[in-house]
Amino acid sequence: MIRLLTDGGYPSLFNYVGELFPIDKRGHLYYITVKGKEYVFYPDEVEVVQLYQDSVGKQLLSVATMIVVTAIAITIIISVIF
Repeated sequence: MIRLLTDGGYPSLFNYVGELFPIDKRGHLYYITVKGKEYVFYPDEVEVVQLYQDSVGKQLLSVATMIVVTAIAITIIISVIF
């Protein structure tokens, strides 16, 4: 997602400053679509935002994987000892 930091010189986008839009990056430019019109922004006019939910999901998956691997290792060690 990207957040508009400026209206980019488009007066009609003044009310959308600070809003989040899906990322559509082509080359070094960012494109957003508002009401069927496409607008172009330079990288210094937008802020790339990573949503918190995405990073939490990846962290939970890696923790779950680590727990499963640890459980398998403990099971193997116990079966070898006994």
